[in-house]
Amino acid sequence: MDKEIDIQIAWQVDLRIGQEITEAIMRLFEKQRDLTILVIAHRESTLEFCDRAVELIS
Repeated sequence: MDKEIDIQIAWQVDLRIGQEITEAIMRLFEKQRDLTILVIAHRESTLEFCDRAVELIS
């Protein structure tokens, strides 16, 4: 398989899995609003439902 195709497939899988994880966290948060949930994400869109965000810069 072509390396470019491998990268595209990996990106699509990562995006789909990331969306599924985000949806699961959102469902958990809706059930128990008093929870503190630590989310580490590469995509800013993953943090849309968060009350606070901290950006770590090295």
